[in-house]
Amino acid sequence: MRRVGNLWPDLTSFANLLEAAEAAAAGKRKRPDVAAFLLNLEPELIGLHRELLDGSYQPGPYRTFTILDPKPRQISAAVASAQHRRRVFLVFRVAGGEVGTESDQKGR
Repeated sequence: MRRVGNLWPDLTSFANLLEAAEAAAAGKRKRPDVAAFLLNLEPELIGLHRELLDGSYQPGPYRTFTILDPKPRQISAAVASAQHRRRVFLVFRVAGGEVGTESDQKGR
């Protein structure tokens, strides 16, 4: 694994926040939470920018469930909100990763 440094200015740039918001909304623009976010895009991004810079962001709740295939195990997953998706896209865009899973494609 390679180490990448000095990403914070790129992560928190307004241009990256805007592109991450657009990527996170792709295919989900009709969902109420995404539509509300896009309706107030500039204030939302300014608030997100402020949270990232002052360190006040707190992760949201997690849901826990059990799967049985291929073996029984307990999974904890972040409750996927529009705000959570923006942050995930934000990090992956700067880190150069591919974002999107089958469940993301289905709008879950």
